[in-house]
Amino acid sequence: LLTMLFPFLLGCCGLGFWLGYLLPRRELVTLVVLVSSMPLIFLAGFIWPVESIPAPLLWIADLSPSTWSIKGFLALNQMGATWQQVAKHWTALWLLVALWGGVAYWIAKRNNKPVV
Repeated sequence: LLTMLFPFLLGCCGLGFWLGYLLPRRELVTLVVLVSSMPLIFLAGFIWPVESIPAPLLWIADLSPSTWSIKGFLALNQMGATWQQVAKHWTALWLLVALWGGVAYWIAKRNNKPVV
């Protein structure tokens, strides 16, 4: 489970960096995350069946690290899946780390801020 947690946290950090860049005030990032958390849980297929969700919404949800981590954690923890069965989720999380980490790096370089 901890192996799935690491790329999830890294992806969330990159996504948060991007949101912080888009929104004019820091307080708005918290509000956007709070308002978007419930729709993201529904779009992950945790509460609502994925078959009932329109495809464009699923594509948007796939850009969030929470979608892939929820599916991976459920498969590992509740359904007894093996690592071969959740390799797709783990790979998708690392691809999101590359995507959002790259966006965060680009934003930091563009604004001449130090990149940690």
